[in-house]
Amino acid sequence: MKKQADEDKIQAFTSEVCSYIKCVEVHDDIVQELRGHLEDAIELYQARGVSYSDAVVLALKDMGSPASIGRALHRVLRPKTDWVFVAMIALYLAVSLLTMFSIDGSRTLNTVQPYHGIFERKLLWTIIGLSASIGVALFDYRRIRPYSKHLLWAIGILMIYTIVFGANVMGRRYFSSWLPIDVIGLAPFPLLIALTGFIGNLDLSKRNDFLKFVAMVLIPTWIFFREHTASSAIEYGLGVLVLMLITPSVRKQKIVVMGGIVFFLAIWFIPLTSGLGSHRLQAFLRPKLYAQTFAYQYVQGRKALSAAGLWGHGIHASLPMLPGIEDNMIFNYLVYVFGWIGGTVIVALMVALITRLIWMSRKTPDMYGQQLVFSIGMMLAIQFVYPILMALGILPLAGMGFPMFTTDGAVTIMEFISVGVILSVYRRRNLIRTNNVIQETIPNL
Repeated sequence: MKKQADEDKIQAFTSEVCSYIKCVEVHDDIVQELRGHLEDAIELYQARGVSYSDAVVLALKDMGSPASIGRALHRVLRPKTDWVFVAMIALYLAVSLLTMFSIDGSRTLNTVQPYHGIFERKLLWTIIGLSASIGVALFDYRRIRPYSKHLLWAIGILMIYTIVFGANVMGRRYFSSWLPIDVIGLAPFPLLIALTGFIGNLDLSKRNDFLKFVAMVLIPTWIFFREHTASSAIEYGLGVLVLMLITPSVRKQKIVVMGGIVFFLAIWFIPLTSGLGSHRLQAFLRPKLYAQTFAYQYVQGRKALSAAGLWGHGIHASLPMLPGIEDNMIFNYLVYVFGWIGGTVIVALMVALITRLIWMSRKTPDMYGQQLVFSIGMMLAIQFVYPILMALGILPLAGMGFPMFTTDGAVTIMEFISVGVILSVYRRRNLIRTNNVIQETIPNL
């Protein structure tokens, strides 16, 4: 009976501490750590000849006020949003919406393709995407990890279903004719999420684990090439390479890492040596010779850059002879509208975003969280960098535009979800080190 009374005192203490901590998901860890410290203190007092009941009272007294402890832990452990990153994303979205508004306003002057309602579609999907992003940010990303294998199988089944039963739209397979979702094009992001979940558990020195890893890398890449989505293969390849470089257990396998580098270079250059890719490569190398065919976009894009000036031609400026301004040529259009001053500011914003992502990944002590942020960040980085280098004539065309500049609903939502995952990781960076936080907060321990 007396033992139960002592247990009630301990439970009342931990419950009062937790009552001040609004983040419910850390309550169990807090209780476990507090009880561990209390038990250690009780054992020390008992070793000095103090009775158990008195030792409980003394240990609780040493801990201090549960209200003070709870408030201090709440200040440290409450999820914190990186508002600098949020502000950067908001500014970037404003540029995206303003660009779509400009394209939409110039649609009557465009003789290549219409852009009717492009701004309204973009605004609608942005609102839906923001809602999805907020929901994901509030969700605990660590709950995804146990289901990584199931996620991988689900993506694989969807990709195979799309190849076999999907609708053929302009040479590419979509999920269905009544629900035209580009499953293959969207696959790199969820595939990287799934691969991140258990790559750290693989021992690549073992044959079975090595073959599993190779299959997870090569099979999706083969599907990307088969379905003519080389840009997806490049994004996935870069994400896999980054995961290999930042995962300690994989990084030790020097031969595997070298193989990953060769693999990434191969998926970068293979599309340029066959089919449409070879024509694009020839157009890239000799644009004047193919000025009216495969190099038409190059030539018109360079003309747009040359005519932009420092301050550009303003909102709703028309580029009637430049196709793909919402895709391959988006940076050319941005510079043409906002000028080289505006283009430089946009590039600076993108560099700041990438730098911030790297900083955020280094701030979380959870390796799984680091891997998620870094791999997603690098995938977004290549979507930033490639279109700029492509517009400047440094790299060949690859059908890759800036993230969040597309009007495709599924792509927009997926991109916002990726931002939500990054915010979810950062918000919980302190929750990973609960024990250290308790020891730092309670000086008597």
